[in-house]
Amino acid sequence: MKSINLFISFLLVTIVFAVVAGCTRVHGCTDAAALNYNANAKVNNGSCQYNGHATFYFNQTGAAATVKIGSQTETVSTSYPLNAPVCGTNAVGCANFTLPEGSYAYTASSATASWGGNVVVGPNICTEVLLNQHTGSLVFWMSTTIHGGIIVKIGNGSGTIFDSIPSTPTCGYNGCVTFNLGPGLYNYMGYGTLDSAVWSGSAMVVGDSCKAIQIQ
Repeated sequence: MKSINLFISFLLVTIVFAVVAGCTRVHGCTDAAALNYNANAKVNNGSCQYNGHATFYFNQTGAAATVKIGSQTETVSTSYPLNAPVCGTNAVGCANFTLPEGSYAYTASSATASWGGNVVVGPNICTEVLLNQHTGSLVFWMSTTIHGGIIVKIGNGSGTIFDSIPSTPTCGYNGCVTFNLGPGLYNYMGYGTLDSAVWSGSAMVVGDSCKAIQIQ
């Protein structure tokens, strides 16, 4: 009986020491890849925090935009009209941010538009944000056919003014050339079809608006 009591006492003491030892072990984040890694921690308490990424982009050509999150500023300088970019720090022409996981307020602005909202950054996850630009229009027209028709080119787009009208038209007017474009400054060229007359200039496109430009 005495031996049993001694065994029970020994077992209880062992349990107490084990409990005390477990309580005194440091609890914290044990993942060395985490932002709050604790080299002294022996027990992972689920508190590990990680960086995430946010990529802001355009889906159509427009004026470059500056994006701000807190004290960080990045620039969107190109567009992805067919597919979204590969999200992450290497997304070319995009505003790319690396941030601790969480929800962040952002603002963005260009010469012709502004945006604002919140983006959620997940741990080791990249979130894409489309800065949608409302298109605007440019209509090119002529009041005389002395040069014949006039071919107008903007970037990769072109069209021919084939009719003369006496007064400023609206966008989409028949016989004129209308371009629908994202906000921004564009250079254009015009060429007469009956002679060597050439015109050039630049025009600012503003979202949800129409601007008329008389070539001749």
